[in-house]
Amino acid sequence: MYQPPNLTVVVASPQPLADTHQNDAEIPDSIKKLTPKERKIWQHVTQALKDQGLIHQTDAMLLNVIVTTFCRWVDTEEQLEKYMKEHEGSYLCTTPNGYEQPHQLFYAARHLKRDLLNWLPEACLTIPSFRKAKNLIAQPQQGQLFGDNLTNFVGSKPRLVGG
Repeated sequence: MYQPPNLTVVVASPQPLADTHQNDAEIPDSIKKLTPKERKIWQHVTQALKDQGLIHQTDAMLLNVIVTTFCRWVDTEEQLEKYMKEHEGSYLCTTPNGYEQPHQLFYAARHLKRDLLNWLPEACLTIPSFRKAKNLIAQPQQGQLFGDNLTNFVGSKPRLVGG
């Protein structure tokens, strides 16, 4: 059974960011029914994002996709490992025509991992995207007399900003 790792995020700045609009954001509720495994991952990820001030109510859909994809990828990798143990460490199988090819679990795991790696930066769940978001939050916004919470939040998302 998968246990989420105990990860600690270290911010390069020795002083905490002063009063960002994200610090008091509530963790959004999932928009779909989660399995117990998905619920654990959801709580782990959302709490980590909240602790860093990088979560918003509108993140629920994105986080559902990430959590579901992650759990499916882990399950598929476990099934592939089981297959490999049963077949002398190889993920290759023989087709009815006698050709040797990677098992379908190999392709499923590869595609799920690729999808997951595409989605993670959108939620600041990679180190480069996290650092970029924190740098954008730390820089003062110029040109706006009155702050717009949604505009400021979108500006903190690394892949949504033209950069």
